[in-house]
Amino acid sequence: MVRIAGSASQKASESRDIRRSDFVSGVDDALSESSRIITGCLKPTPLSMVNPLAGIVPPDVQRKIACAVEKQYQNNDSRHPLYHYNMPPAA
Repeated sequence: MVRIAGSASQKASESRDIRRSDFVSGVDDALSESSRIITGCLKPTPLSMVNPLAGIVPPDVQRKIACAVEKQYQNNDSRHPLYHYNMPPAA
């Protein structure tokens, strides 16, 4: 029984993804609304066209850049708590 509970919790933690969290979707919605206000575009206009008009980098690209910058700090700054830490291979 413990084994089943352990595997269920492991699957839940593996399936949790930052891109799908409630917080991230809320931030994406706020950025979308801000882009529409800045440009004056209505909802039928695709966000792929609204964001460049507003001069705002799409949120998914912003997250990728932030992750890459943090990874560079992790690899190169000896003061970083995860300096030279390598993730264990996925089982």
